[in-house]
Amino acid sequence: MRYFPVLISSILFLFFGCEKEKINNNQRTIVTGKLTDAYTKKPIKNGNVRLYNSALEYGSPISKLDSVYTDTQGEFELDFNAEDNTKYWLEISHSDYIMTVKCPSLGPGEFEILDFQIWPNGYLKFHVKNINPVDSEDKVWVGFGYGQDYFFTGHGTSIDTTLIIPVISNVKYILNCFSEKNNHLYDHGDQIYGPPCDTLYYNIYY
Repeated sequence: MRYFPVLISSILFLFFGCEKEKINNNQRTIVTGKLTDAYTKKPIKNGNVRLYNSALEYGSPISKLDSVYTDTQGEFELDFNAEDNTKYWLEISHSDYIMTVKCPSLGPGEFEILDFQIWPNGYLKFHVKNINPVDSEDKVWVGFGYGQDYFFTGHGTSIDTTLIIPVISNVKYILNCFSEKNNHLYDHGDQIYGPPCDTLYYNIYY
């Protein structure tokens, strides 16, 4: 059995419950928020909250201004002075979660309250097996999307492999499998949802 590291990187633009209030101290901006697990609804401790900025012009370099961690209640606060003609945003992640959330816009001179939720990991367990071998030139490719990134490739008559892949739960993945035998190419597609805090078993026989 082989365990594969995360091969799917996703930044989802999600934030729930946003309250804004102007404050009087020039361009001072205060952001407070809370990070919770979307499945269990429990607060997430030690989530990493990163503050970035860049000029408004397209292609401007990005700078990380600050980084804090959520407390035992999943809460955090950032206090900074915002500049004109500059955009600011947050990214939040946790080492135990694949999913990263992004708050796309923070207004200068405002007090903002943001509530973030991230989905826990799920696992997809694939059994890939050549059940009708022809010769040593048999080939198979398995991946998500449309052919860019295959998490498994193999050739020969004795392919019989189990793969475990961590994924973001409650997200639909497009599975594509291609096999080649006797110079004929076969394809099979399917849609799979990542199960929250659980493992989905999937057989790929070719």
